[in-house]
Amino acid sequence: MTPLSRLLGVVFCASVAACAPGSHLDEAVHILAPEHGPGLTGQCSRSAPRPQSYWAADRSTVGEAERRLTTISGMEREQIGDPLDTLRQYVGVVVDGHRYLYLNALPKSESAHIRKSLDQPIMVCDGGPHFWGALYDPDKAVFLDVEGNGSL
Repeated sequence: MTPLSRLLGVVFCASVAACAPGSHLDEAVHILAPEHGPGLTGQCSRSAPRPQSYWAADRSTVGEAERRLTTISGMEREQIGDPLDTLRQYVGVVVDGHRYLYLNALPKSESAHIRKSLDQPIMVCDGGPHFWGALYDPDKAVFLDVEGNGSL
C-alpha cells in the first residue's frame, strides 16, 4: 500500500461512521460498538469492570492504547505474555463516571478458531492467562487492572 493510499484510507475512515465502532484498525484490533459492551465485560473467569454505561470508542483513542501496550508492566507481562501477540477487542466503558477502554485480548494462536467473530464479543471461560483483559485510561495513558483468565 502506498503512503498516499494509506492517507486516503485514513481520511475516508475519518469521514465515515462505519470506521468507528464495529470496525478494526488492523486484523488484530477490533473496536466494538457500545451495544456489544455487556457481552465483552461479562467475563466468566476473570474480573471485569461493571460499567454504568458504554460509549463509542474512536480509532484515535484505541490507536493511542495500542501504542501504549508495551508499557504494561513486566510482572503483568510475565503472566499474560507479549501483549502484541494477541487479537484485541476494545469497547468504551464508563466506570465511576470516568471514560475508559476495556480491552479483551486473545492469543493469536487461537485465530483459526475465532477470527470470523472478532466483531462480536468473545468470552473464553478458563483458558489460562494468555486470555486476558485490562482497562485503559485515556486521560492518564495507562493500563489498569490487567488480569488473565483462570486455568483449566
